[in-house]
Amino acid sequence: MPTISKANGTFGSALWMEVLYFFFQLASVSVMYQHMEPVTDVKQINRAAIGMFVCNFAAMELSIIGLLAIAYAADLATLPFRCSF
Repeated sequence: MPTISKANGTFGSALWMEVLYFFFQLASVSVMYQHMEPVTDVKQINRAAIGMFVCNFAAMELSIIGLLAIAYAADLATLPFRCSF
């Protein structure tokens, strides 16, 4: 939320957020590679690829819904975020 509230709605700002997300996802590639060593069957790879696609699709949909909520209700971006774990 804090990084999204700094965005001003321009193409450059959106591109910068996309680059930041790319670097965030880049770190997970090495973790996926480490888990590929015990793979013994092509079916395991296919199942993992489908699972990753479903999880990434769900995560992208949730982030898009969140961004749309802020885009149409700008006052949501300025609300204080409190997490009580």
